[in-house]
Amino acid sequence: MDKVQYSLELGNSLSDSLENENVFTKLFIAMIRVGEDSGDMVDSLRKSKDYYANEYIYRLKRLSSMAEPFLILFMALLVGFVVFSVAIPMFDSVNNVNF
Repeated sequence: MDKVQYSLELGNSLSDSLENENVFTKLFIAMIRVGEDSGDMVDSLRKSKDYYANEYIYRLKRLSSMAEPFLILFMALLVGFVVFSVAIPMFDSVNNVNF
């Protein structure tokens, strides 16, 4: 961020300074540029915040919906392991009984 500050001190725009850093997304830099051009940086930053908040919520929901089937599969394997670890010794003991 020191490079951004130095670039701003040289008179470059905020969007150009951020673009040279390769830290922020192109969309965010474009929103900053729109805010600079329109003179309404607050609105531009607010819209960026709303977009990224919605994007975060979407990704979180997608991740949780993908995690659920894996969790069910893991639990099924765990229950199956416990059942077989109890059932196999019981079957072995029944097979060893002489009638």
